[in-house]
Formats: sequence, structure tokens, C-alpha cells
Amino acid sequence: MSKRPLIPDASSSTTCASRPTHILKASHEQPFVERSTSLQRAAYSSACPHSGTTTLPASTERSVPVCFRISDIPLEWDCQRTLNFLAENCSTEHATTCQLSLYPSTTGRSQVGILELTGPRDYINAFAPLSHDNPKRLVTSRDHQVTIDRHFYGLTPLNTISSEVIADVVAITGLSGHAYESWRHRESSKMWLKDFLPDDLKRRARIMTFGYNTSLTTPSMTTAGMVDFVLDLIQQLKAARQSAINRSLILVGHNLGCIIITKALLICKLLKQYKHLLKATRLLVFFGAPHHGLRTKELEEMVDDLQLPGSDRFRELLMQIRENSKYLEEHAHVLGDIWRDRKIISLHELHPSPTVKKDLETGRWGRDGESLLMVQNVSSLLFLPNEERISVASNHSEMTKFLTRSDTTYGKLVGYMEEALDLCSIELKDRKNVCI
Repeated sequence: MSKRPLIPDASSSTTCASRPTHILKASHEQPFVERSTSLQRAAYSSACPHSGTTTLPASTERSVPVCFRISDIPLEWDCQRTLNFLAENCSTEHATTCQLSLYPSTTGRSQVGILELTGPRDYINAFAPLSHDNPKRLVTSRDHQVTIDRHFYGLTPLNTISSEVIADVVAITGLSGHAYESWRHRESSKMWLKDFLPDDLKRRARIMTFGYNTSLTTPSMTTAGMVDFVLDLIQQLKAARQSAINRSLILVGHNLGCIIITKALLICKLLKQYKHLLKATRLLVFFGAPHHGLRTKELEEMVDDLQLPGSDRFRELLMQIRENSKYLEEHAHVLGDIWRDRKIISLHELHPSPTVKKDLETGRWGRDGESLLMVQNVSSLLFLPNEERISVASNHSEMTKFLTRSDTTYGKLVGYMEEALDLCSIELKDRKNVCI
């Protein structure tokens, strides 16, 4: 099988006035985009020294990029070296558009890459053959190895921090969600946490996303449940903040992610070793929070019908977050102090969402059922004096995605985040003055 570099060789004679002919330097703030018009020659766009163009027949190209996370990239590697390593060790027999963004890992000991590929489906699958039985691929050479996955479980960094960073922003996805795709708009392919927020917060925040396995339609042998997800989040946050335990924290949740946030803060309140996380939390942002449950009737029917491995775990999880759930009722009674001591932004959906329904001819389940409001306002809103409420003209799934940064809901959200960062900055200065 022939192997083709994903980017042109550094010695290529094809140059651009805005780009020096020596090897490209890594750009951590702007992704490297490469497009190839042939196997021998690549053209670069003059708009940006780290961008270019790729062409593929329209009939074979996927319009929505497929995202991969690449972990354990050495700190000294730039985008070009990373892509060359992948080209040498992965199946790259077909031309494709690729966009790579490199960010420091949460520990700072390596880099994490977000690779977006557009191309024929067969090529995408061949590049990193992954499945629920084999969710990660270890790519090795004589001197190095990196890990490729598409599930984005755990913490994933989405920007490069600067000396001005005063807060961590962490987004936790919801039930059957994806830590990257659940925040990315399908039409523009923009992921606002990565593509908009770093600059709009004036690079004052480190931004990360957190993922966990709650897929209801994928066989699973794990027994992980709510408590496991909560503890995983807490422990990963603690590890990621070892060098800055007092840095302010902004937590963003969607759907089940909101419940995981509140449960995590309760545990941080009870356990001494995690209290610094609770103290650091300044702002809570809830998208469609099911504080008093969400509609799960159709999802429960689907889980019962599919009878996949792990269905008992799925069923238990749905019972915990369904409407009129005793679990959530008991949960709500002990949250008074958590709510009172920090600012809350509650976003609630205005449009209904299609429910899941089984096709009687094919036996397959799809979102072809009746459209209903997944989370009622009485559940998603807390009606507290320190709560700002934002209505979103979208359904439950689409409310977390923004086409452009001019989206009015996004603009409101950024405004509240900036206010929180301003207060964090004042507190930080006061703390430094006291130390002096």
C-alpha cells in the first residue's frame, strides 16, 4: 500500500510569499490546514502561512470533517512533524483535507492534537480503524508512539494558555453526548469552545472539554455509572490543576453534564482533598439542565428493546435522571450552599426535539418520533436571585452549538463569562496585594 505525506515536504519548491521555505513552525493558536492537488505538488493559500487547499471529487468527499484526538505528541513537535509521523505510520493512500490543531496537554508534559479529516468514508475508516471493542489506536515508530481516538473521553485541552490565564473553563457533555461533537455546529463545523471562545475571552482562560461513555446504542462491558463519571471528573480536574489549584473555575454543562457538575461540587464540599475545587468555582453555566429530570420514556423503551450488553447500566442511569426522579429530588435538597455562593447561568430550550422511534419495517431506532420538549422550564431553571436565565431558540441537542460568534445566545454567554473573569481578576490582584 502506498503512503502519501499528509503535508508537503519541507524542501518543496512550492512556496508562498507569506511563508518562509524552511520547515513550518507549530502554530498552537491557529490550526494547520493542508490541501493537496496532486501527490507531487501542494499549493498554499496566501491568506495564512499555515493554511492551504485540497481538492477531491465532490461525490467521494465527506462534507463534515471527522475529528480525531491524538495524544502523547512530544512537546518539540510542530504540526508538520506530527502529520508526517501519521503519514508514515498510518494508512494515507487517498488525498484528503486535514486540519490539525496542537495544544499543551493538561499536565503540560506532552501535546494533544485535534485532527479534522475530510475525505472518502473508506479512507477515514482506514486512517484509524476504531470500534467499541477497540476505541483507541496506538501508533508507534522506532522512537515515538502516539494514541489516536475518536471518543474524547476525559479532559481534552482546546487552546494554548498564556501568562494572562486566570481561569479554567471546563465543558461537560450530556447523555449519549460527545465531548467535541456535541459542541460543534453541523453546518459551519465550528466548535465554539475551540474556535471562538479563546479569543473572545482575550486569552484569559484555559479551555477544556470532558467526555465519558453514556452511549445508549453501543454495546458496553463497563459497569461505570454516575458516581464513576463524577469521581473521574474531580480527579482529572485535580490532576490538571496541580500547578494552579487556586485558579478560578468555570463549569459548563449540558443535560446530564449539569447533574455531574452539581454532584461533583457536593463531593468536593464533603471531602477535604477536593475542597479547593469547590472554592475555585466561580460560575456555573447550565444548558438544558434536568435538575428535576428530563423526558426519558422513549429512550427507556429503546434500551429495553435493544438489550445490548450494558443495558442494565443504561437503564439505571435513565431512571436516575427521568422526570420525578427520587434520586434528583434527594440531590436537590442539599444544594442550597452550592447555589448560593456562585453565579449561575441557566439556558433553556424553546423548541421541541424529535424523540426516538423504532421503524417497524427495518427494526432500527431513529429520531423520527413525536417532537417534544426534552427538559421543561420548571426543571432547567432554578429561579434563584443569583441566576441569569437565557432562552434559546433551538431544541435540546442544538442549543449547545453556535453557527458563528455573532449568534445572540453566544454573545450573551460570553458577556457573562467576561464579567466573571473580571471579578476573578480583581480577586487575584487583591490576593497578590495581601501577599505583598
